[in-house]
Amino acid sequence: MARFTLTKKISLGSELGEGHENDYLRFEPLTFKDATDLQTIANASGDSDKDRLAAAEQAQEFIKAKFVGGKITDEDSGNQIDVTKDDFADLPINIVNHCMRELSGAVNPDLTQA
Repeated sequence: MARFTLTKKISLGSELGEGHENDYLRFEPLTFKDATDLQTIANASGDSDKDRLAAAEQAQEFIKAKFVGGKITDEDSGNQIDVTKDDFADLPINIVNHCMRELSGAVNPDLTQA
């Protein structure tokens, strides 16, 4: 266990556009072991739709486990609302992919391939 706590704040304005400039999600950063595990998931995606779907589900659970919280602007009310782990499955896939790219650097499992 580390003697310190770190989180990575990922801005969502570029993915969501106007009105979302202050939106963000916060994650625990990936460790080297995490990056290796994520690469293993990406490499195991296989050729079948079933294999790709299973890999996408594993990747989503992996990143959800690293999720700490965030804020997203509700377009109906204009208010920023808290995002929790319970909301994670309802996030648009482009947001999940953006977060995966930001967290993983060179490791880039694209969940839209499932």
